Amino acid sequence: MYIFNLLVLLFFTTTSHTMIIKDPKMEAPETEEKTSSYDIMPPYNPYSIYVPSKDILSQLSANRVMDMAASAYAINYSGKALYFYTNVIDIFKSDTAAVAWANYEAGFIHYNKNQDKKALEYFDAILQLKGAPTTTQSLAKMIANRIRNPKEFKVFKKQEDIIFLADRKAKSFLDKQIAREEKVAAKNQRALAKERKKREKEEQQAIKDAEKAIKDAEMQREKEEQQAIKDAKKAMEETVTEETVTEES
Repeated sequence: MYIFNLLVLLFFTTTSHTMIIKDPKMEAPETEEKTSSYDIMPPYNPYSIYVPSKDILSQLSANRVMDMAASAYAINYSGKALYFYTNVIDIFKSDTAAVAWANYEAGFIHYNKNQDKKALEYFDAILQLKGAPTTTQSLAKMIANRIRNPKEFKVFKKQEDIIFLADRKAKSFLDKQIAREEKVAAKNQRALAKERKKREKEEQQAIKDAEKAIKDAEMQREKEEQQAIKDAKKAMEETVTEETVTEES
């Protein structure tokens, strides 16, 4: 009984709350400025099963719909991406750049699916579109030629592979040559460091030998001076002794 009463209370509480919720758009004054197209609907989730209708897409900007297509294609939902791209083509006819890019993206999706005939329809539409961006025309022309001339493209691809392999081989040879030169340079640096260390050791030994030689020379000079003093004293003593003997005699 208690659980039943609690459920009844929860039901009436929830109902009362839903009744007082109001749509903010209904409360907006007539003089209020309209919101931008990005505020009409929340950010699109490409994982959602919900797909906005054409009427809703027509209220958005072409860039917004292109973003929705790109987000769908990024997770490999090519069907959803095609839906958005084709709607851009149908809805935003006055936006030449958006229509051109939508045609290119739709054509590229079909091209990746090996649906060449369908892809050519979109690429040719770009080439016939006046004022289309140069980039889209160049890309469309390149892929259209690739589809219509598969043998030429195969030959071109083979040549491209040969050039790539040659470049790769040359790069490998160059890398090996650089590695050898770096190895030789490192060896020379080690030899130079060893020679420098040896030279420093010899210089230190030469300085020690020179200091020892100076010290030995000073000691020898002091010794000789002391000996000279002793000899002089001895000579003086002998002279005094001789003089004394002479006087006594």
